[in-house]
Amino acid sequence: MARVSMKDRAAAVKPVTVAQAGEPAAAGVEPTSPATPAPTKGEGAPTSRINFEIDRAKRAAFKAWCAQNDTSIKDDLTAYIDSKIG
Repeated sequence: MARVSMKDRAAAVKPVTVAQAGEPAAAGVEPTSPATPAPTKGEGAPTSRINFEIDRAKRAAFKAWCAQNDTSIKDDLTAYIDSKIG
């Protein structure tokens, strides 16, 4: 397989005309639907993701604890956060 440089790839890119709001779309182009709003939970507030690193052994032990206590990691951590912020 032949390698293609980024310069050659960039030279092969064709410009695209984007219609401004209120202008008709170019012929042969299907209009797209607007983006869907973020999913909501609880009292209608949008959700957010929290990521952090944890030792594998701690995660495995916590996952086992959650299974023994009939809960999930997500539900237990959410309840913990709720207990801290009221």
